[in-house]
Amino acid sequence: MPAHADLNDREPLFGFPAAGNKYSRFHFKDIFADAEPVNEELFCSVPGEGTGESYIYLNGSTNTLIGVASTTYIFLQRPAALVCSVSATMSGPGVSESGGDQNCNAFVQLTSTNHQPSSTYCITASHGFPNGSCSSGACVITPGPRVTSLTYELIHTDDLPIDENPNAGGGLRIFPDKKLPNEMLDRRRIRVKAQYSQATAGIRIYFRNFDVDDPSADTAPIDSNDSPTVKSGNDNNGNVDGTAATKAGVLHVPASGQPNPYSCQAFSNANASGVSCETDANGVAIVEYSVGTGFGDETHPRK
Repeated sequence: MPAHADLNDREPLFGFPAAGNKYSRFHFKDIFADAEPVNEELFCSVPGEGTGESYIYLNGSTNTLIGVASTTYIFLQRPAALVCSVSATMSGPGVSESGGDQNCNAFVQLTSTNHQPSSTYCITASHGFPNGSCSSGACVITPGPRVTSLTYELIHTDDLPIDENPNAGGGLRIFPDKKLPNEMLDRRRIRVKAQYSQATAGIRIYFRNFDVDDPSADTAPIDSNDSPTVKSGNDNNGNVDGTAATKAGVLHVPASGQPNPYSCQAFSNANASGVSCETDANGVAIVEYSVGTGFGDETHPRK
């Protein structure tokens, strides 16, 4: 699933005159599909009595399947002897929940965390009124296995922390350059961590990186290829190794003979190229990524 990070260089954090002493911004935008599937909601009614309603959805933040059913009597003033009701069942692979309520504003909520990916789950409900009844139901398909998050980690523990970027475009920022004029550490390099939705080892995750548009400027010297109506990428001024091919940064494959715990390897086909890495037992895949340090540079890791 896609996600992106924009890296945009800022003013020097320290007063060194050396070129490249800049604070770099990267903006992570979570656009993973179907984190919360669209609800399906259905109604029924008994003329002169009231309405019944049921809906079902997946709460992406808690990974909880939720089904709700309610019965609503239309008259505010009603004899105390009148009884309304709702009874509901939520079912699908690994899930069988039921419940009910007797009230003229009856309500029941069913929950489960035993749902499976790429499966259909339904709620069916019966709504009772003093002089009739009706039925409602709704279904939803849970998302398939997917990448659920993309995060960034420092490699060097003495780097300045990754924190909120207060400048145009928001997101996060890092300091990719030397903290001292004569140090040899490559602080442009960070870890990009993909989390798979299942704790399964050996799933290959594909990473790509792009030079996306810099939102902080539309003119040279920061961004010279924008127009009033079109905001274009491929506008980086710097690169990683002195060549135009690395203006979007570099995704790294460990050199032969070096540790490669995530079995990372380059890939290329007619549609795309990048680096793929396998998940560990926790469903995590990590690739190392180097950012450029030119003013106005923006790059976009994607998986």
